[in-house]
Amino acid sequence: LGGAGPSGNDEEGAHQAKINLKYNAQYRQRNRMIIARLTQNIARILERDSEIETVKSSQNSLLAGQCWRGVYLKDDRIFGKQLYHDQFDLSFDILVDASASQLKRQSEIAQATYILAKAFTNNNIAVRVLTYKSIREYLVLNILKGYQVKSCEGIFSYYASGFNRDGLAVRTTLGLMEESHHRQKYLIVITDGNPSDIVGIKNTKRLGRTMDYAGRAAVLDLAQEVTKGKSQGIKIVGLLIGRDENLDSFETVFGHNRLHLKDPIDMTDSLLRALRQ
Repeated sequence: LGGAGPSGNDEEGAHQAKINLKYNAQYRQRNRMIIARLTQNIARILERDSEIETVKSSQNSLLAGQCWRGVYLKDDRIFGKQLYHDQFDLSFDILVDASASQLKRQSEIAQATYILAKAFTNNNIAVRVLTYKSIREYLVLNILKGYQVKSCEGIFSYYASGFNRDGLAVRTTLGLMEESHHRQKYLIVITDGNPSDIVGIKNTKRLGRTMDYAGRAAVLDLAQEVTKGKSQGIKIVGLLIGRDENLDSFETVFGHNRLHLKDPIDMTDSLLRALRQ
């Protein structure tokens, strides 16, 4: 588990970070527009779904129905004060596949992740961004942005290499999310829906044997971890960026809580719908 910065080969990671920043600069104006719209849409939801409670106080707005208490009971609490309780006391974890299968989309993934995190952060929502990959027999998690960090620039250090054991990555992240004390917790998983690792998994039909962590076995392993997370009350949404492959696997894992994003501008409306389903 590492902090913000390239994981794997430092030199290649630093080079990819420069490429990501250059790519983002090409779309800076468009991205600002997308972030502004997404920020505004999120703010509207927060405002609309906030609970308002009126409590008695000795000042603010007069409560006509309480005036008698002032005359007969000498109770000066005949005024009302509105308290806003934010139902959206929430945190977001964005878990990003950083395996070699994403090599051709590194800059696009970094850009989309940045837009997401920026819009949530603009609304003072706690956001953490993590990447995952498997190197040899180890799962490598890299934190590109922490809950308390306002800057989202570290996301551009996203760098892909290695394999992706998605089920273990989701399970580990769900464990880390226990440190968040917010009422509602969301996990957005950005993946290609094609888990693959050189280390096999137990064969439940043949004791003592293993089978490849790939294909349907790996997809079902990921789906199982997603189901466990949902049973804990965590809202989990799958986000597929760009490619049209593995759509069936993606649906198997995330069901209706999935979004196939072909262009970042699609996030302004479709992402919020996916989150609220």
